[in-house]
Amino acid sequence: MVKAFTLIELLVVVAIIGILAAVGVTTFGGFQEKAKANAVKANHTKSIKYTKTELMKCSLGDSSIMEGNVICNNTYGVNVFHPNGLGAQKVAEALVNLKAYRSGGYDWGVLRGFKNPYNSKAPGVRSGFGYTKGQVNISSTSQNGVARLNFMTCTKEPCSGDNIIEEFVYFQE
Repeated sequence: MVKAFTLIELLVVVAIIGILAAVGVTTFGGFQEKAKANAVKANHTKSIKYTKTELMKCSLGDSSIMEGNVICNNTYGVNVFHPNGLGAQKVAEALVNLKAYRSGGYDWGVLRGFKNPYNSKAPGVRSGFGYTKGQVNISSTSQNGVARLNFMTCTKEPCSGDNIIEEFVYFQE
């Protein structure tokens, strides 16, 4: 006597596998979205930490920072922390906009290793004021006569409310 599965038993197994696959695919999509948002948050945190660490090197007496792209006492005779904004502008350029690192239609800076998890060809950190999904936008401005770097990040769409992070690094002598 040959033992085999009946057609009903096979159909039940196929139905169970189909249900498990459907549940798994929708759950996996949610995990991917959360992982991308967390990667953007990590880019934001690391870019600020890197900037503050490099600026601290100037305070401790280094002559240049950010792979030599920012001179702590620059050729204009302005200290990198000078409130007129020149220092903040130079730091912003070094972070995200160095001609030597241009490629693929994008300007890259010393943070060129940061990738946008929503678009693998786009940088994770860019020059700009505003919000772009998956990017940390860095710009330099001044408020009440004090220069600052703006770190503006959109973790996921829509770029508003809890989906944005905004932090500042102030330049003071």
